[in-house]
Amino acid sequence: MNKKIILFFSLLSISLLITGCFLGSSKVDTGDANEGEEISADSMVEETESVPLEDIEINTESSDVSRSTSREVVIENFQFNPSDVSISVGDTVEWVNLDSVAHTVSFEDARFDVEIPAGSTISYTFESDEDLEAEGRYFCKFHPSMQGSVLVE
Repeated sequence: MNKKIILFFSLLSISLLITGCFLGSSKVDTGDANEGEEISADSMVEETESVPLEDIEINTESSDVSRSTSREVVIENFQFNPSDVSISVGDTVEWVNLDSVAHTVSFEDARFDVEIPAGSTISYTFESDEDLEAEGRYFCKFHPSMQGSVLVE
């Protein structure tokens, strides 16, 4: 019995000694050219200089700011959802096919006609003159009952 207790305390002492060696180290190797040199983590924190708000210049007169957005249409259960979207010129519509079969997004005016394999995503940005028509109706060639529209305002 005494041998087991002595063995237990010996192993406990060794494990505490090893653990203490690893936990006591707060040095970080920075990978600098000075090999072997270690820097403490506290010395790596740099102070930043704050700039007063009145010294920051903000340009509020720019008219070249792009305000394009993206709209998502999910294809699921053989439906476009939402089936009708309203967007602005420069916006992108992204169709995400969550069905287990391929579908198409085929515009009646043929501006865009693409097959979307199962699990895939396609997108189209409405930015040219022909995209400015009042409404673009589209459908799936494989499943004609699937229909939708994009209204470009």
